[in-house]
Amino acid sequence: ESALRQQEVDRAERERLEREQAEVQRELQHAQQEQQQCLEEAERLRKEREQQVLKVEEDREQAAAQLKELRERQEAEQKRWHDLLAEKEKQAVAIQEARDRAAEQAAKEHMQRVERLQREKDEELSQAGAEHQKATAQL
Repeated sequence: ESALRQQEVDRAERERLEREQAEVQRELQHAQQEQQQCLEEAERLRKEREQQVLKVEEDREQAAAQLKELRERQEAEQKRWHDLLAEKEKQAVAIQEARDRAAEQAAKEHMQRVERLQREKDEELSQAGAEHQKATAQL
């Protein structure tokens, strides 16, 4: 009877150990599945990050190219405005020089008219004086 009881205790212990082993196996399998899912998620996130890094690099390169293009356009526009301003200044100088020449010419022509009129007046006065002397001499 003692041996039977011991066999019963041993059998119960074995069944308990088998249940515990089965539970540990289930937990281990569950942990392995979770680990696999974590590894897959980590790989997915790594690939997603790589894609994001590539996209950021492409965007950076595109922005750098756009910035370069804008700077070149701005420099060209500044040069165009500088050239236009220089041309306008050149035209303003030419216009002022033409005005100065025209004013000089007008002043010269005016002086010539004044001198001619003065000579004519002098001649008229001279003739009037001569006529006056002649008339005075006849008296």
